[in-house]
Amino acid sequence: MPRVPQLSTRDQVNPEQLAVFERLAGAYGHVQGPSSVLLHSPDICERVFEVSSYLRFKGKIALEQVEWIILAVARERNSKFVWADHLAPARKAGVREEYIDAVRAKQAPEGLTADEADVYRYVQALVASSTCDAPLFERLQRRWGTPCLMEMTALIGCYLMLGVVAGAVEIPLRPTDEVLPD
Repeated sequence: MPRVPQLSTRDQVNPEQLAVFERLAGAYGHVQGPSSVLLHSPDICERVFEVSSYLRFKGKIALEQVEWIILAVARERNSKFVWADHLAPARKAGVREEYIDAVRAKQAPEGLTADEADVYRYVQALVASSTCDAPLFERLQRRWGTPCLMEMTALIGCYLMLGVVAGAVEIPLRPTDEVLPD
């Protein structure tokens, strides 16, 4: 049971929360996970929704790459909810099973393509110390360009935040979720 009540149904929200709840439900068909607890602060919830939605669906990075970045963040932070919540969307977006297996098993960047491996190393570095070495940054900047690299950096930060929210309030996994091993 989460430490903070999840506001997952319309009858659980107050008038101040209702407009944000309706936007979330309209976009995703449901309200769950970090959004369901961030909704206790509707202004924050709305802004997090706007940023995460932009980065996932409207930014410069292809959805397949967005999802493999999110899985890398989830693995590096051991964020079980983010992993479980993004596994199906990652598969649907075309993320290779070999990538998923390597990341799940903590074997990455072994078994990844050169692009995947550099991005995975970037995620590892940012999760560990909020920075990375100059050669890696320069490779990523050459490969992706500065605008995409900044979106990638923001995406990593956004999903670190969502993982922290899910972990802090102990959002439970659904019975059908594939569990990320420790």
